[in-house]
Amino acid sequence: MALSAIVLPFAPAVAVSSDRRAARLLSFTLDKQEAAKGETVLAAYRLDRPAGNVTLLATTIDGAPVSFRLPQRLRPALAGDSGTIAFHVPAEAGTLSPLLLLLNVDGMLHGSQPLLVRCDYPWFFAPRVERCPFAPTQSTQAVIQHFERGAMIWLAAAESVYVLYSASRPGDDNRLERFDDAIVVGSQETVVTTEPPVGRFALARRFEPVWQTATGVRRRLGWALGPELTYTACYGYAFGGGKSMRTYVTTPDDRLLEFDTYYAPTQWRELLTIAGQRVTITGCRHRDAGDHSSQPVTDAQ
Repeated sequence: MALSAIVLPFAPAVAVSSDRRAARLLSFTLDKQEAAKGETVLAAYRLDRPAGNVTLLATTIDGAPVSFRLPQRLRPALAGDSGTIAFHVPAEAGTLSPLLLLLNVDGMLHGSQPLLVRCDYPWFFAPRVERCPFAPTQSTQAVIQHFERGAMIWLAAAESVYVLYSASRPGDDNRLERFDDAIVVGSQETVVTTEPPVGRFALARRFEPVWQTATGVRRRLGWALGPELTYTACYGYAFGGGKSMRTYVTTPDDRLLEFDTYYAPTQWRELLTIAGQRVTITGCRHRDAGDHSSQPVTDAQ
């Protein structure tokens, strides 16, 4: 836990003390790591000397301001150098999990503690990620096809094709692009042939327009390694505030993919573990554990 003072651009307009002997934060803790909306949480702090004013501020996890006030009440000790702040989790915090709590001591922001907010809607996997679903998660018709350097996934619920590029070098991010069903974005490229070479496969009908005409997709993905698979995917998305949107999608063999999808998709990754625990798919209609073959189709509608 960082205890050094920080100043954020959205800090409230309060006078910053010029006293060189301003109070220094020694400890800052919450009595729980996760709380439901309306629940009371206790934030305990200890300073190296008494302070004139101590309050809590809340932001999103990436530091963006929130639109609600944090109802709170200070319970200082007689010495004035320690105390407990009791606050209630606002109803508006339901889709902004986790909240980042900061201690405002005489106009300076100190420390930080994340607080998970209990979600309004359940995730379809366990354990949960920090963020909460922005809307109820759902099952959706999907098609997936693997390529030499990535994969394509079509989701009926999103009416879009996602192109998943594998990282070209160790340590690089896996890049991501999204193409709406109705529009193939990018300049036209000359198609040499659609006949796959030996050992490679033709593309699904939903993927071929993107692969042939969108700039760079064919070159970056290469040829298909196998036929397309149709399956029922679990699908949901979460808003983390600021510039933080995540989409979560399952594969036919019950793996969990996370897409960074704020404004335009940028990267993806597979989540094998969350908080050190192995991921399992729990709450979405999907194939039985022994049947992940997903029958290939030749004409995805």
